[in-house]
Amino acid sequence: MTVYDRPFGRHFEDFEVDDVYRHWPGKTITEADDHLFCMITMNHHPTHTNNW
Repeated sequence: MTVYDRPFGRHFEDFEVDDVYRHWPGKTITEADDHLFCMITMNHHPTHTNNW
């Protein structure tokens, strides 16, 4: 796992699985956050609400 503190300067091809990007402020998106966002934007597509 690689940790990056630099927020800019990378291209899509530079991203790898399990990379960690530290930034401020950090936030873990919870299921409640996702549901609130879907309710506010009225975006109820199954991609956002179904359990995988």
